[in-house]
Amino acid sequence: MEVDEIRLNEADGNNNEDDSKPQTGEVKLLRKIGLAGGISIIVGSMIGSGIFISPTGILKMSGGSIGVSLIIWVFCGILTILAALCLCELGMMFPESGGINTYLMKTYGSGLAFLHAWSYCLFIIPGKGAVQGLALGEYISRPFYPSCDPPQSIIQLIAVAATLFIVVVNCYSVKIAARLGIFFTFSKVTVLIIMAVSSFVYVANDSTIADENFSNAFDISNPVYGTVATVGVAEISLAIYQGLFPYAGFINLNVITEELRRPERNLPFSIIFGVSFVLGVYVIVNCAYFSVLTPTEMIQSVSVAVTLADRTITSWAWIVPVGVSLSVIGNMNNSSLANGRIAFVAGQRGLLPQILSMIQVTFLTPTPALYLNLTLMIIFLFPSNIDSLIQGTQFMEWFFIGLSALGLIICRWTKKDMERPFKVPIIIPVAVTLISAFLVITPLVFDPDPFILYATLFTLGGLLFYFPLVFFNLKIPYVDHLTIFLQELMNVCPTGATMADDTNESKTKEAKEENTVL
Repeated sequence: MEVDEIRLNEADGNNNEDDSKPQTGEVKLLRKIGLAGGISIIVGSMIGSGIFISPTGILKMSGGSIGVSLIIWVFCGILTILAALCLCELGMMFPESGGINTYLMKTYGSGLAFLHAWSYCLFIIPGKGAVQGLALGEYISRPFYPSCDPPQSIIQLIAVAATLFIVVVNCYSVKIAARLGIFFTFSKVTVLIIMAVSSFVYVANDSTIADENFSNAFDISNPVYGTVATVGVAEISLAIYQGLFPYAGFINLNVITEELRRPERNLPFSIIFGVSFVLGVYVIVNCAYFSVLTPTEMIQSVSVAVTLADRTITSWAWIVPVGVSLSVIGNMNNSSLANGRIAFVAGQRGLLPQILSMIQVTFLTPTPALYLNLTLMIIFLFPSNIDSLIQGTQFMEWFFIGLSALGLIICRWTKKDMERPFKVPIIIPVAVTLISAFLVITPLVFDPDPFILYATLFTLGGLLFYFPLVFFNLKIPYVDHLTIFLQELMNVCPTGATMADDTNESKTKEAKEENTVL
């Protein structure tokens, strides 16, 4: 698996402009991710807690209809591919790291780019991290409480410990994080294979539940207990939010475009192959759920994968919660590699505090941005409402995806002569824009969830900071002193800085060798 790395370049006595041999002593990001690495980042970032959480949420909002649930899973996968292709064209037009933040900056200016950085770094990233952490705590603790629900405090403590572990590893060594990523990716694929195969073997011996479920797949005349009473527009939009959450990691590769080799080829292929593979996996696993469990059993189950394992592999059922836990940790690990880049790039552009744009001079990792993610993720763990966190984060994420797709349409007229190594038919960004508008407007009009309202107010509240601090560039007293203090505390410096000190140069060379791409 190839992963992104941050290197301090060695003095080589030449002025080679190639990306792999930049200027002497300069701290910068290099293009080291190929097609296989891009696909692995997409797959590793997407397959995590979502496939073990969202099936129940989608089923609830679908009135217990298995057919409607499967259609939503497929629809969300197709929508993800279309949105990813729009972002791919934007990524080819603006081949810089930062993903959506870069596209909003280039198409709309600093205002929307700031709101994206504000909401993404302070709400979306910690919110999604909290969902993953809570799912991990649930699956780790569940085997120790077979007859009752685990205490919420235990789940939260496990989530805090896992979040701390992942951030520390990513702050210390890219190489170790990459090796863990390989192990976790293998683990998550293995557990999904075990779940699917064991379910189909179970059906071969007893197909009663499968026959009943699939013969009445689209029957919503008698909603299952615990689901919504009626399936309307608002319920479908919330079900789509639940379905989009497992695909959320598709954005991660666009965030690190600047570190991708041959992006005009590797970015679209990585997205198409990666998302299509994950879509196929999700449909197979959902069919496994519906072949073994009734809708009522799925709705009432807190850990649906454990419930499935208890029925299909009985004495070996412990394998599934262990595998699910490793899958979620792997997802957190892969997401951490990309999520730190949002604050990192926003800090470089002056949208967020400058300290977030700096990297640790010994380990060459974006430590301040990762510390910010760690702190906020821990705070978000304590509301503990997974469904609200999913709906709030996906609401905000697709608001900005929709704006990006609209920006692509605008660029077709305002930047006609701009080179486009990759171009999608205009109908694709139009469709993504309209669907995103539907997803954003519908919950606000028909059934506003308090967490969605909070997310909206929080994002708009960013304007109170944008106008004085970014637009008018007002200086807050003593901020420079605080920045210097934090630099010294964390031993960080801006990218592009040179290292004159022999001791630091020696340490950085060792870190470079440690963080060599696998």
